[in-house]
Amino acid sequence: MWYNDIQITPSVRTRFPEDYDANPVLRAVDDNNRAMIDWLSSRLPDSLEGSSVLDVGCADGLYSFWAARRGAARIVGVERNRYNWQRADWLRGVIGADRVEFVHGSLERHVPSEQFDYVFCLSLLYHLVDPLGALHQIRQRCRRSMVLVTAIDLPEGDGSPMSRLDRYATGAHGVWSFNTAMVQQLLSTAGFETKEEGFERLGEIGGRYTALCIPGDVGQHHIFEDRIDQEFPISIDKRRDQVRAAWMRLGRRAKKPIAIFGAGTHTPWLLRQVEDIVGVRVSCIMDDRIPLNPVVTGLPVRRPSEVDMADLDAVVISSWHQQDVLIRRAKELYGDRVPIMTLTGSREEH
Repeated sequence: MWYNDIQITPSVRTRFPEDYDANPVLRAVDDNNRAMIDWLSSRLPDSLEGSSVLDVGCADGLYSFWAARRGAARIVGVERNRYNWQRADWLRGVIGADRVEFVHGSLERHVPSEQFDYVFCLSLLYHLVDPLGALHQIRQRCRRSMVLVTAIDLPEGDGSPMSRLDRYATGAHGVWSFNTAMVQQLLSTAGFETKEEGFERLGEIGGRYTALCIPGDVGQHHIFEDRIDQEFPISIDKRRDQVRAAWMRLGRRAKKPIAIFGAGTHTPWLLRQVEDIVGVRVSCIMDDRIPLNPVVTGLPVRRPSEVDMADLDAVVISSWHQQDVLIRRAKELYGDRVPIMTLTGSREEH
């Protein structure tokens, strides 16, 4: 399933109507993207001709393609998620956006060392293990202005301007929660001057902070000497231990094969963690959308309608961030015909 709704031709888009049933969050994503494009259009020059753009955390390339349509001469999108990067690079060829380059990797390791006129850091900051270090890296590459959008989850003045989340143990969406004061402090410490900012409330506490920044003066600071590599997410050891323990319990009681529900990036990781554990037979991986490569770690990817539930001992949910969505979808599909399980310890059987 595509994360962003991108127009390929006048009659073809990446989003399918049924995507919203499988993942209701996508409506909010699309609404946010439309609002963000309007915001960018009103604040950046009508023409980006001759300029360069760096889009960090570009996902499947929506804003990189937007910059290309505005005439930017060089656009580099950087994306750590391999599936998003593959989709973006495939779209680049289909659309014929030869001025766009998509790089698979992290900000620290793989962003070109050159400076860019404009940098987009959109809904990325709270996903990063080291947000201050990341902003410092962006500052070194920003020539004219940087656009930042990030979620705000904490109230102002409560003594907790920044809170660390154990996302791989709890299924939380990001690594950090911020309030606006902390984001402003991060920007200032990294060497940005904020020219315009805004906050849109999306709940009793939460909301979205948007800022248009320019590179200012920043002194060398010892906190930037040791960078945290985003390739290694926090709490991964804890999640690995939970998965292995649950897989061993499943192996002791499973009499028939199981199927994994979800063909995203979590599934190859999961299968690598349990490859040495005997007793569990995996018949296939199920997903509503068949990926471009319909095989994951040697296992076929099939639509749920193609699998006979009578042949399965259980359906195991596999996802980093969309576990609850997949559980709801699995219940819609299977009801009580087969046990629906997770491996993270918070909700082991339904």
